[in-house]
Amino acid sequence: MDIELQIVLISILAMIGIIGMPLYAFWMLWKKSGESKHSQEERQHQQQHS
Repeated sequence: MDIELQIVLISILAMIGIIGMPLYAFWMLWKKSGESKHSQEERQHQQQHS
């Protein structure tokens, strides 16, 4: 394996890691907040029916 190719691969992986980690964390937080909102809405609907 060429050293240049290794450097390119490592730099690409580093870029994905630096950009991907915050995006992944943000997506997880967004998903959690969306799910909690959804469950709250469902509870309100159930209270209205009873």
